[in-house]
Amino acid sequence: AIDISADGKRILTSGSDETAKVVDMENDFSVATLNGHTDDVRGVAFSPDSHSCITASFDRTFRVWNVGNLDAPECIRTENGKVLLVNTVTFSPDGELVAVASDSL
Repeated sequence: AIDISADGKRILTSGSDETAKVVDMENDFSVATLNGHTDDVRGVAFSPDSHSCITASFDRTFRVWNVGNLDAPECIRTENGKVLLVNTVTFSPDGELVAVASDSL
């Protein structure tokens, strides 16, 4: 999965290496790696303000990250066992809610 921040300055990607990566398009393409999942990351999305993102994994968790500072990205919330096979994730337009779509809830 892949997402582009609303301001167009960052790209968020998922991977089969149990991580997601944030690429800063303005800062020499520097990369921040989001570690913490224990299986493939299948869904990613930036919040509308681009300071947070969500990742969802086959490890049956989704995580909300503070990515305002790419030198020190921080997982600020983890939800366990809520989803099985993730198809996609997204934030509401106001950034207050998260939606996760899966084959089984």
